[in-house]
Amino acid sequence: MSIQDITGKILDDAKEHAEKIMTQAKNQETSILESANKQAENILKSYAEKSQADTEIIKNRKISVAELESRKIKLGARQKAVAIAFDKAIDKIAGFQDDEYIDFLLAMYAEVTIEGGEICLNEKDRQRVGEKLVAKINDGSQKEQVKLSEDKISARGGFILKKGFIEINATLETLVNSVKEDATGQIAEILF
Repeated sequence: MSIQDITGKILDDAKEHAEKIMTQAKNQETSILESANKQAENILKSYAEKSQADTEIIKNRKISVAELESRKIKLGARQKAVAIAFDKAIDKIAGFQDDEYIDFLLAMYAEVTIEGGEICLNEKDRQRVGEKLVAKINDGSQKEQVKLSEDKISARGGFILKKGFIEINATLETLVNSVKEDATGQIAEILF
């Protein structure tokens, strides 16, 4: 499965979550604006003897504060939707069927420039695909064999390859973080 396919899946899931979050944010926005308008009207009534100019200034300040708060809520909702999209991407990849997941890990391993060493997986992946993954890696044209490490990682998926003092982090979290900066703008554009 290519990065484009994964990105497509991320975007579809993110759209659904963004719609829910944006609905909540719009409801909060409406409530805040209604509250601000009610407060402004109350101020107008209580200061009726003051000049119209002073009343308008106070009203506009209240509305500006409410609009600022509304923008903060929307921004928070957008940031949350984007974070959920990346989190869902990790879950989706970690939830691949065994063969598809092994192929994904093999593709990640193919980008590693060292041979041999120990491959560390999380407990679930070690049990689920560890031996098959190592066997497929070692079936390649490598001079040095890879061993399945007894060490377990705390990542949700992917692997860490250790060889001597070298440690290559190819966890799903690292993979997603590596594309986060570039993809965040695209995801936000699509969602909002």
